[in-house]
Amino acid sequence: MFIDEIIIHVKAGKGGDGCVSFRRERFIPKGGPDGGDGGRGGSVYIKADLQLKTLNEYYRNPHRKAQNGENGSSGKKNGKNGSDLYLYVPVGTVVEDNRARHIMADLSRDREKVCVACGGLGGRGNYRFKSSTFQSPKFAQKGEKGEQRTIKLDLKLIADVALVGFPNAGKSTFLARVSRAKPKIADYPFTTVNPHLGIVTVDREHKFVLADIPGLIEGAAQGAGLGIKFLKHIERTKAIVHLIDGSRSSAKKIIKDYHIIRNELVQFSSSLSSKEEIIVISKYDLPEVQEKVEEIRKSFSKEGKSVFFISALTGEGISGLISRIFETIKLIGNKEDSLLPLAQEKMVHYDFRHTFTIKKVDNQFVIEGREMNKLAYQYDLNNPQALAYFQEKLKGWGVEKALKKKGAQEGDIVRIGEKEFYFFP
Repeated sequence: MFIDEIIIHVKAGKGGDGCVSFRRERFIPKGGPDGGDGGRGGSVYIKADLQLKTLNEYYRNPHRKAQNGENGSSGKKNGKNGSDLYLYVPVGTVVEDNRARHIMADLSRDREKVCVACGGLGGRGNYRFKSSTFQSPKFAQKGEKGEQRTIKLDLKLIADVALVGFPNAGKSTFLARVSRAKPKIADYPFTTVNPHLGIVTVDREHKFVLADIPGLIEGAAQGAGLGIKFLKHIERTKAIVHLIDGSRSSAKKIIKDYHIIRNELVQFSSSLSSKEEIIVISKYDLPEVQEKVEEIRKSFSKEGKSVFFISALTGEGISGLISRIFETIKLIGNKEDSLLPLAQEKMVHYDFRHTFTIKKVDNQFVIEGREMNKLAYQYDLNNPQALAYFQEKLKGWGVEKALKKKGAQEGDIVRIGEKEFYFFP
């Protein structure tokens, strides 16, 4: 089974809770607060691995979770950080936030990685809150919740050249001839049901990667046959080798086959129409193909295209075709290098304003905002000291002024997330 697209669910670790503790030693009756901080929760990373070829590993176990941070303890001892979780995928995997429909990363190089869910920060212990107004704080901060996301992994094979054509055109036989790949070969359509990669050796110093794409049929771009599932793998290639069965009854049918596949590629993605294309007529060893050589050449010449004739069985025409493919991808590589923009240093500007909204619902003032929800979650508002500290934080963030502008009066109920409290300006 070849899996090149899958949805997984990831959850980062929760931060450990801060500790409420006071130093208690002989002859030190009032040692003061000494509760340690909680450890950071583990984050979830997705990392490219050149050794992997499919996403099969996530088929039976799509739910992955990083380790939680440990709670702080007395003696100002901080909790241990949770271990980060690394999920390995093949090179060429596109990582997308499935809910936001946002591409987070395109892992096109070995060992590239992206953080898809950040671990929660550990809560602060009570010694962190000691001040002139809080000589002995009896509260601590809870650890933050870890992020969780639904991620879509979409594998697009990395190859220099894609081998396309109708089923049974001889693509797998050609791949087996020019590389060490061993695709299934048989005398019936749709023998190849999964893409295959092969490394083609040009000489001692030069090689390129050739991808055998399962056979396409008319209507593939709309979902017919097997082709639509794998057309995306062609998007990354530098060039396309279009293999056409030369044993077709006439040159007209060969031309028709060419236009059908060409049309399917263009319908699937306009970018495919601009790729360099090499047209190859297979099965040149058959007498009926040799009889039509001049007719086929003239038919393609009328459309301004040249063709190669090869026999994967006898090897005739193979070396010339390999040289032409390598020259084509080398030329494209030089063009791409010349078009690369100069590297520029990026300046990142951070804005630390806390954004929130206030609306009145059923005689309650509901405050919404990511930072607000996080703050309310981290403090026990049933603790008078924690509540006082929490309200000071809200005042510093401008929430009190905003509530007054919305018409909040003393004693009104304010709700943030699942927490409710009375408004006392």
